[in-house]
This record gives sequence, structure tokens and C-alpha cells, in this order.
Amino acid sequence: MEYLQTNRLIQKILFLVSIGFSLHAYSQYEEEEHATGEKIFPTQKFDAVEARNALAKGTATLKGKAFTKLRDPLGFKNPFADKIYANQITVELFPYTSYYAEWYDLKRKKENVKRKKIVYMDSQAYENRLTCVTNKVGDFTFPDMKPGKYILVGTLPWSQTGYNDRYNGS
Repeated sequence: MEYLQTNRLIQKILFLVSIGFSLHAYSQYEEEEHATGEKIFPTQKFDAVEARNALAKGTATLKGKAFTKLRDPLGFKNPFADKIYANQITVELFPYTSYYAEWYDLKRKKENVKRKKIVYMDSQAYENRLTCVTNKVGDFTFPDMKPGKYILVGTLPWSQTGYNDRYNGS
């Protein structure tokens, strides 16, 4: 009896799966893929030795707090807005070499996600970084650092919802 019930269940699942495949294969409309956009890379050659030397152990400790503030409707940061702290995000630290400086400059000046212009870095350059995770209130620490200049990168995902009541009259 259990064998028959199991066998019928398997047949139903296979039937539903075959319907799903047939609907996909013979769909009336198919959405076109989006263009991949423009990929921008730094023009300088990456120097791995320079990056490793900059990330070698030292005696300094780098501490910080990751947060953002709400922007007003025109896109400006509101200095009186409450801070939104980075809870459990990864902070990446890159040494400030000529390659990373050009990459950072390109990101600030040329990257436009809406227009699909994205700045990338060499995969070997991306491997030469240090990472840490923030706590609930955005604190992060990089111990045993050499004194010098660094680029810190972190992505803080957050969303906001709200509503507005409007009285239209009687």
C-alpha cells in the first residue's frame, strides 16, 4: 500500500516537472537579455610585491565605525539625520598603491551603475586585501598594520519604507 502511494506521488511530481519544462520550452514570449554594459579597468599594471609589502604586519591598529546617513529628496546628506550603523558587514582594506588609487579614482568619477558603467579591478589585485566584519554598531578593527594610507570599502545594505496620508477633501 505504501509502495503504491509513493509511486503515485513520484508520478505526480514527474508530471508537474514535465509540464514546467514544456511551458519553458514552448513559451510564447521570451525576454531579451540586457546588454552587459561597459567594463572599466585601471590602465596601470598591478604590482603584487608592492601590495604585499604594504599589507605586511606592523605595529599600528586601524579602528573605525561604519555607518551612513539618510539623504534628503535632492540627494544631499542630511547632517542632522540619525546614523544608520553597519551591522555585520564585511569591510575590505586595500593598500593605497598607484593601482588602487587609480581604481578608486575611476570608481568615483566614471562608475554609473544605472548606465551600466562598472569599474573592476584585476582579480590578483582583489586577492591582495584584508577583511573584517563589523559588530552591531559598526565598529571594526584591523590589528598589526603598517602605518600608511589605505582604502576602506564596505557595502551597507538597508531599506526604508514609509507612507504619507493625504487628505483630498470631502
